[in-house]
Amino acid sequence: MGTPFYVDTSVWNYAVAPEMGESYDATIEFFEHAGLLDWNLIVSELVEIEVEQTPGLKKTSIKSFMDNRIGEVLPVTLEIRDLAMRYIAEGVVTSNHLNDAIHVAAASVNQCDFLVTWNFKHLANIRKETKFLAVNALSGYNGEIRICTPLEVYEI
Repeated sequence: MGTPFYVDTSVWNYAVAPEMGESYDATIEFFEHAGLLDWNLIVSELVEIEVEQTPGLKKTSIKSFMDNRIGEVLPVTLEIRDLAMRYIAEGVVTSNHLNDAIHVAAASVNQCDFLVTWNFKHLANIRKETKFLAVNALSGYNGEIRICTPLEVYEI
């Protein structure tokens, strides 16, 4: 498999939301490139749980879209939970955003090159990325993960 990309739930949601306009278009383009370039699209069990909590037909659409696109489903291990709690303890995110911390921890522990998300407030911004990377370094995870939107993947 190619370059490892952890894809959080927001991206899967946008993939079935044409009403999101340019963000939807960028999401579809990301998935098209992933297929052409043999990127390894990774999710965690948390993504699957969050998708299961999606109401009605949208859940069915997301699950159908995910079929045959996911290269690997990561378990949410104690190591991932511990790193997520460290992000909270260090003030990178609050305890109300534990799931966001788990997404970053899952990608970091499993040495993904990218975490792709549409969550600008808590994940896809340079200030947060810098803080996550600092905690990773203090915790012994020295991989350089980029946290970015589907649009930004092409700028890297």
